[in-house]
Amino acid sequence: FTEVLEGVRQRHVDVMERVAEGLDDMKTQLHPPGTAGTGSGTSGDDQLEYFLDRLFTSKIGIRTLIVQHVQVFGPYLNEDARLIGCVDPECDVVRLLDEAYQSAARVCAQHYAGGGATIPHCHIRVQRASDLTAGPQQEEAAVLTPSSTEGPPATTPLPRVELVYIPNHLFYMLFELLKNALRASVDKAQQQGHVTDASAQDVTGASGHHVTATIVEGHDDVTFVLPHPRLGWFSEATPRCTTFLKW
Repeated sequence: FTEVLEGVRQRHVDVMERVAEGLDDMKTQLHPPGTAGTGSGTSGDDQLEYFLDRLFTSKIGIRTLIVQHVQVFGPYLNEDARLIGCVDPECDVVRLLDEAYQSAARVCAQHYAGGGATIPHCHIRVQRASDLTAGPQQEEAAVLTPSSTEGPPATTPLPRVELVYIPNHLFYMLFELLKNALRASVDKAQQQGHVTDASAQDVTGASGHHVTATIVEGHDDVTFVLPHPRLGWFSEATPRCTTFLKW
C-alpha cells in the first residue's frame, strides 16, 4: 500500500506545472496579446475559478496525507528524529523565517545581478499576547541581513516560537511572501530614485527600504504579518487577490 501511494505521488508531481501551462495557453487562445485579458466576471470564469480552487485544495490535502503515511510507514526514516512523519511538534518559526529570508534574498540577488541593487534587510518583530483582550504584552526585535555565503543562515537572537506544523509547508509560504516583498521593495525604491544600499541605513529602516516580518504568538495560533510602509494594492484590486484568472 505504501508503494502504491508513493507511485501516486510521483505520478502527480508535475500537476501544478501542467495546469499552469494549460491556463496560460487557454488565456492566450481566448485573449491574444493586445486584447482585453480575462476577468470579465462571466459564469465560465467563475466555474473555472471554483474548479481550480477545489483542485488545488484537494491536491494539498491528499499530498499531505500521502507524504505523512509514507514517511511514517515507509522504509525511509527522517533525518530529524523529532519529526513525526512530516509534522514537527516543535516547529521553530523564527528559524524557518530566517531560512526563508536567506533563500528569498539569494533569488532576488540573482534577479537583480548587475543592476546595482542591494537586497533589503528583514526586520523581525516577535510579539507574545498574554491574553486575547489585553493585546501584545512583550515584543522583541532583530534584523536579518543577506548571508554572504551559501551556508546555513546565522542564528537570530530571537527566542523560539514553536507550533505543531509541517516545516516544508511553512517554509514555502514564508519564502513566497518574502520573495515578493523583497522584489516589491527594491522595485519601488528604484522607481522613486531612493538609495538601494542597505548598508547605508540604520536598523530602524528610516528610509523605508526594508521589509518587516511580525510574528504574533497567541494562545492557540501564530500570526504572520508582512506589511510595508509604501506598498500594497488599491482597494479595487482586493477581489482579485484570491483568483487564478483575473489578473
